[in-house]
Amino acid sequence: MIDQVIIVIYLLVMLSVGIYFSRKQGNKENFFLANRDLKGFHTSASILSTVAGAGMVFGIAAMGFTYGFSAFWFLGAGLAGFLLFSLAVPKIKKIADEHNCITLPELLKTKLDNKCMIISSIITMAIFGGIIAVNFLAAGRIIQIVFNLPLAPVVIGFGVIVTLYSLLGGFRAVVWTDIIQAFIIFVGLILIFVITLNFAEGFGALENLPSTYKDPLGIGWVLIIGGFLSVVLA
Repeated sequence: MIDQVIIVIYLLVMLSVGIYFSRKQGNKENFFLANRDLKGFHTSASILSTVAGAGMVFGIAAMGFTYGFSAFWFLGAGLAGFLLFSLAVPKIKKIADEHNCITLPELLKTKLDNKCMIISSIITMAIFGGIIAVNFLAAGRIIQIVFNLPLAPVVIGFGVIVTLYSLLGGFRAVVWTDIIQAFIIFVGLILIFVITLNFAEGFGALENLPSTYKDPLGIGWVLIIGGFLSVVLA
């Protein structure tokens, strides 16, 4: 029962954030870019929540269970991608502000041409469409288990709620819900680590793992290089 209450409260909070910021929408720039006045903290928390979503958490956990410590390559790739992004942000923001760009494809158009904008738009939609689908599915799976409901309606319902608060509150609502979710993810991962470690009876249990789990290259060079590049470039 407590699990169901927590999920319902979480969804209501997300909707409340969207409704709250819907009253503050004034123009297109405010809706899409929150008036370009977000700080580094807001951006970092939003990226963390987006990258470390349910799909990534479950995916890394599954790879760790299958391949052992070599799955840490994907965590390293995420950190490397975040570092590259932080270095590029100041220049990207400067160019975007100068040309009044809202999206990255628009920014590419200012430096290249219309064809590049179209291609980058298609690539962006394909990448983030996949990310959104995986996260919706993972979140839907959790709700399905907790409420014992069919998966398809749950995923659709969750998608409707996320879309609703995004459309109501714009980018600022998305960022603040991301900040709340980043905090939940951070605290949740710490609790999961402590509970799992206690369940495994401490770090001593690591000595009983198969030797293949301890191989840093056990996942294979193809997955290491391909996965690293895909995560960093994303």
